[in-house]
Amino acid sequence: MDEWYAILRENRRPEAFHAGPARTVPQRHINQLKDTRQALLEGRPIEGMNLSKELIRFARSFFPEISLPVIERNRLEISNCMTDRQKDLERKDGYMTYMKLDKNGVITLYMSKIQ
Repeated sequence: MDEWYAILRENRRPEAFHAGPARTVPQRHINQLKDTRQALLEGRPIEGMNLSKELIRFARSFFPEISLPVIERNRLEISNCMTDRQKDLERKDGYMTYMKLDKNGVITLYMSKIQ
């Protein structure tokens, strides 16, 4: 039993931290973190924070010049179009979901019959 308790004590000892070589962080990363922190404190949205690469790619397949703030504002519509598109492809009923972007930057979903 003494040997077993000795093994337990040895395993419970905290390991000493050995610092590695220091690395410098680029100033642009520091500035970006400061801007993000300030935006969070002020309650402002952070551009591109809630956007996946897949969502951005899908939105730009319809509108190549669409900006990240417009994608952020219309995130739910774009997400719905993505899921509806997948269902449309599986269903093969001759209808497809499309997106329309108006001059105010608002996306509207609509269904259209495939020719």
